[in-house]
Amino acid sequence: MDGDSCNSLLFHDKDHSCDLLRDLNKLREGGLLTDVIICTDDCEFPCHRNVMASSSPYFRAMFCNNFRESIQEKVTLMGIDSDTFRQIITYVYTGDILITVDNVFHLIQAASLLQYDKLMGTCSKFLQDQMTPQNCLSMICLSELFSCKSLKEKARQMALQCFKEVSLSEDLKELSVSELLDYLGDDDLYGEEEQVFETLMAWIRHDVQGRKCYLQELFKKVRIEYVHPMFLFHFIANDPLIQSSLFCRTMLESACKVIFSLNSNISPDVNPMCHVPRRFSHQEFLINVGGRKDSQQTTRDVLLYNEKSNQWLRLAKLPLRLYKATSVGLHGSIYVLGGLSMANKDKTVTSGLPHCQEHMVQDGDQGCEERLCSSSGNWG
Repeated sequence: MDGDSCNSLLFHDKDHSCDLLRDLNKLREGGLLTDVIICTDDCEFPCHRNVMASSSPYFRAMFCNNFRESIQEKVTLMGIDSDTFRQIITYVYTGDILITVDNVFHLIQAASLLQYDKLMGTCSKFLQDQMTPQNCLSMICLSELFSCKSLKEKARQMALQCFKEVSLSEDLKELSVSELLDYLGDDDLYGEEEQVFETLMAWIRHDVQGRKCYLQELFKKVRIEYVHPMFLFHFIANDPLIQSSLFCRTMLESACKVIFSLNSNISPDVNPMCHVPRRFSHQEFLINVGGRKDSQQTTRDVLLYNEKSNQWLRLAKLPLRLYKATSVGLHGSIYVLGGLSMANKDKTVTSGLPHCQEHMVQDGDQGCEERLCSSSGNWG
C-alpha cells in the first residue's frame, strides 16, 4: 500500500454544514454577534451580514459594496411585509420554509426581489401543482410579472389545451385585447372555430361599449373557412354585433362566395380564406365502414378505433348491407355512397337524400361525435 495513504485520512463531517447553520440561527435568535438590523413595516430582524450576503446576490451587493447599507446599523426593506420576511429569514438560516396557497404569492414576490432563485423555483413548482383551467390565465400574468419562465410555459400550455374550460373562466373576460388576440390567434389552440367566435363575443359583451371597437381585429382570428356552414349562417351571420360591422359583413360575404365557389373578386383585406387549420382543432379517427371477412356475410357494423384504449368502438349501423360502397368524412359526418345492395347484387344504390343516424362516442374526458349518413332513394 502507498505509505502516504496509511499515514493520512480525509475526514468529511456530513453534518458540519447543517450544525453550523443551526448554531448561527441560535445566535441570531439570541441576538448574539448580529451586526445589522433589517427592518420591514414595524418589525426589526437582527441578522449577521455575512450570512445574509452569502444567501443571495441581492444582500451580497448590498453589504459587500460601497453602499451606505454596508455600514448602517439598520437597513429598511421596502415592498415586503414582516410575516413574509420572517419566513425568508428562517429559510436563510435553516433551509426550511412552509409554502401554502395563502403565502405563495407573497413568497414568490419576495424571492424574486431578493434573488432567492431556488425558493422562487420551488414556489413556481408549487403554483404549477395548483394550476387549473380556471386560474391558468392569472398564472400567466403572474409569471410575466416575476419573469418565471417555467410557470409561464406550463400555464400557457394549459390555457391552450383546455380552451373549452378556460373560455368560460372569469379571468378570460379580464384579459386585455392584445392578450386575447395573442391567445385566440395561436395555432396550438385546442378548440374549434365556433368556440373561438363564442369566446371573443363573450369577451366583448362583458363591456360592450368599451370593447366593441375591437370587434374587427378579433373577428379576424376566427378562421371562417373551418366553421361549420350551419353555425356560420344561423349564429355568426345573424349576430347583431356582427351585423353592425361593415367589415365583418363584408368578410362573411367573401367567405360565403369562396365556400360556394362563386367567381367574384374578393378584396385581399377581407379575404377570410388565408389560414391553415389549428394543429389540434380536430381529432383524427380510424373508422371501418361495413366490409366482410373471408366468406362471412357483409356486415352493417361501423367501428371506430380508440387509439388510447386500443379498442374498437361501435357507431350507428349502416341501414342496409352494402358491397363496394364508398365512404367520406365531412364536418364530423360520415357519408356512405354507392355500392351494391347485398339483397340484390345487380342493383346499384342510386343518389338521393342522405339518411342520417347520429351516434356519440365518449373517449375519456373528450367526446367525439360522428354522423353516419348513407344515400337512400330509388333502386334502379
